[in-house]
Amino acid sequence: EMAPKRHRILLLLTLLILLKTTFSAARQRRQSGGQQRQQTKKTEPKELDYYSILGLSKKCKAKDIKSAYRKLALKYHPDKVPEAEREESEKKFIEVSEAYTVLSDEEKRKIYDKYGKIGLEAHERGADPSQFGGGGSPFEQGFGGNNGGGNFHFTFNGKPGGAGSGGFDPFMMFEQMFGGASNTEAFGGRQGAGNHFDEPGRHGGRMPHRESQVEELYPMKGSNTLVSRLGKSKFPDASSKHLWFIVFYKNEDPASQQVKKNIVKISEVFKNTVKVGAVNCGMKSQEERFCRSTLGTTTAFPAYAMVVNGKVIPFELQSENVIPSTKDFHEFIMQHVPFDNIQNINRVDQLQTRLIDSLCKSDSSKGNTLLGSIFLLSDKFETSTLYASLAYSYRANWIFGESRAKNLVLAKEFGVKKYPMLVALIPEVDCSSKRNVSEGSRGYKVVTYAGEIKGDQITKWIDGLSHKLERNKHRKK
Repeated sequence: EMAPKRHRILLLLTLLILLKTTFSAARQRRQSGGQQRQQTKKTEPKELDYYSILGLSKKCKAKDIKSAYRKLALKYHPDKVPEAEREESEKKFIEVSEAYTVLSDEEKRKIYDKYGKIGLEAHERGADPSQFGGGGSPFEQGFGGNNGGGNFHFTFNGKPGGAGSGGFDPFMMFEQMFGGASNTEAFGGRQGAGNHFDEPGRHGGRMPHRESQVEELYPMKGSNTLVSRLGKSKFPDASSKHLWFIVFYKNEDPASQQVKKNIVKISEVFKNTVKVGAVNCGMKSQEERFCRSTLGTTTAFPAYAMVVNGKVIPFELQSENVIPSTKDFHEFIMQHVPFDNIQNINRVDQLQTRLIDSLCKSDSSKGNTLLGSIFLLSDKFETSTLYASLAYSYRANWIFGESRAKNLVLAKEFGVKKYPMLVALIPEVDCSSKRNVSEGSRGYKVVTYAGEIKGDQITKWIDGLSHKLERNKHRKK
């Protein structure tokens, strides 16, 4: 009886030892697995937030994104830092470029805001981003490839070099953003640690991208377009004769190249009424500084503006990614053509009070010498852009008036046989001597224009009258 009892006790002890050994092994495996997961968690790189990279909030506007990119791209460009800092600087430069590539695209930004980078990667592969916005990488779930970056990898000569859109070069984007300017110009006259754009083997054995020479969009000479080249030394001010619509561009910039056809077209539409000019803001660093001081430091190129009486009126872009149409430019120009230089004449007595007497009230101290008045009799109900531009161009020497909608009394006064009729009213009063006009005289002499109603021909006629009257004044003196 004692022997079987001892056997049972030994068997029970053996079982207890086995159970203890099993539980200890399981505990060790759990602890080991936990430590491994913690180590993996520690070594996993934290996904960078594009807004944080650019130092912006999610409520930022498109212009803020572009401005932040420009500032940070210049700060972290490898050619701007000492040799020891270039590797780290290049990583940040690529991060900034990736963030701008995504956030500057309206559709990509919406997807990124809603589903994050994983969802955006899925979208780039043609999948529904909502299926991956909160889970693992789509590239682990049937899309092929194992790079985890999908369409977000910059490549330099076919070699991966950071995160970004497939095959897209952040250095090329940088040059396009800054108009293909040399590093000296892009970095505000500094070359940093040497002229690195000329050093082979930079950026991981990659020769930095250089744009091929692009033909000047708006040549100074030999151009068959009506677009005039302007710049810091030649820019309209308050004394300028003409109304100006101006494009501020960079020669190598794709958007500047695309909009050229619309600029040329609008110059043809407004021929002889509004001058169209172009300023190359990427040709020299001083020209870019001039452009930014004229338009504002955060302005992206191309940009557009009207110049009226020396005041620069910027064209407000509906979207930075949309090239304005000829219609957009036409509406903008028409909004800012001044029509207030023209006196509305409805009665005969207003010819004297508004067009003749006012000649003696001119302020000669401002350099204005009024010679006479130009008067248009029209059958139209609205003032034409051509007449408004003429009134602006000759505002220093002539008062302009208009009678619209077939005014019968004024038509009889001037013997109108056909509309429109254009006349110059030359005063018989000598303002300096206050000499009285002879009895029965109107107080002015009428000179009728006999040419076609075309801007260039009317301009020649007014110029001829101006020269003749100025010569007569000099003779009297």
